[in-house]
Amino acid sequence: MKKIITTIVAIACVLAFPAVAYAKDKDVNVTGTSASTSELTVVGSTDALAVAIQLRDKSGNIIGMTTTNTVSREFKGIIGELSLTEGEEYTVYVADYEGGNWTKETVKAEKPEATTEATTAAPSKSPKTGDKATPIAAVALLGAASAAGVFLTKKEKTR
Repeated sequence: MKKIITTIVAIACVLAFPAVAYAKDKDVNVTGTSASTSELTVVGSTDALAVAIQLRDKSGNIIGMTTTNTVSREFKGIIGELSLTEGEEYTVYVADYEGGNWTKETVKAEKPEATTEATTAAPSKSPKTGDKATPIAAVALLGAASAAGVFLTKKEKTR
């Protein structure tokens, strides 16, 4: 009887935690980078659903990071609220959001152009991950297996 209970619990645990699948790295093509002393803009294309963008100083320290989704294989990422030194070179790293190979570009911070009207960047929409699994089903299955184990154990003790 204990073997049956152990088997039921083991099966419930295996079914409750789905396996992780890894996708092939997707290449990222950066078609343009520009930086002012306060903002970095990166545009490009990829087959990925989203990209991660990092801005690093000459020592390799990450000084800004963002993620952005792709629309029709194109992306535009903006890292704002920066304090870059005018004329200084920085390195931009861009990769498939799922952890693909990093594309590396160099950009020089330029003095921002004066604007007469206020501009506001539209809030970026978070990329969809494709994960539609609900933990409720897994918890319910695990709970049912546990309840069955308790019930069978108590039934065996009363005999």
